[in-house]
Amino acid sequence: MKSLLVLALLLLATLCGFSQTRATSELHIYVADPTGAALPNASITISNQQTGLTRGATSNAAGEAVFPNLPLTGTYDVSATATGFASATQSGIHLSADNIAQTRISLALSGENTTITVTGTAQTIEAASAQLSNRFSSEELNDTPVLGRKLSTAALLDSSVRSARGTGDLFLGQTLIVVDGAGRRQTTYSVDDVTGNDTWGRQALFTAIPFSAVQEFEIIRNPISTEFGWTAGSAINIVTRSGTNALHGDFIGLWRPTQIEANNPLSVYKTGDKLAQGSGTLSGPIIKYRTHFLLS
Repeated sequence: MKSLLVLALLLLATLCGFSQTRATSELHIYVADPTGAALPNASITISNQQTGLTRGATSNAAGEAVFPNLPLTGTYDVSATATGFASATQSGIHLSADNIAQTRISLALSGENTTITVTGTAQTIEAASAQLSNRFSSEELNDTPVLGRKLSTAALLDSSVRSARGTGDLFLGQTLIVVDGAGRRQTTYSVDDVTGNDTWGRQALFTAIPFSAVQEFEIIRNPISTEFGWTAGSAINIVTRSGTNALHGDFIGLWRPTQIEANNPLSVYKTGDKLAQGSGTLSGPIIKYRTHFLLS
């Protein structure tokens, strides 16, 4: 029994070490020579200038190196070097949550021009999965007028989502939703790879998170991936931002007094729908390139 217990713990530790989470991404890098053939034993380094994250690896016999569990905040630069070849750099790579991105780097033979720089975004692999999703970046959320600036309302930007008004619980200060006609209790929520369902109806405990604290908001219509396997319906995955080397602040205040409202034509008395809302986010370095904070 002790041997079985030790074996089970070792297997669990291995699975935890290599599993892909809902809040990170994975980057596959392929290195090739001028003929397009795979280039093994190339030294590959990825770095994130905004956070200081740096990782290195050596390409295998297929010319591939895999970097799992990468945070989403910031952009990544990739550099590759090999004996007898010129170095090459690719910059400005954006990653998305719970996904695999791939990029290809071709190394020229060494000569006078020893560095090749390419700027672009890595290609996301979707062919291996039938999962349907819609992603909204922090920039898209901030640039889109969303009623009440409630994060739960942002799901209505997807055409497969509609309001669940009329299905009960109208007293909640949240936007209740249904996806593809399913029940409103069949959507599961995750925030930074932690389940974000409440105990009554699974609806939107995260509704008060400011938009400026969100790195990515994803609506998954058919969550086939095992990370969402326990749910009978759709999934909403939220990843919050981390701090970076730059000090950044974002403060928003919304106020609408009742005095400027028109009377409701169906009401004898003035209803007085007052709005007072504020949010703020402050982020920056504690130890530059190593430790950062974000308070929201």
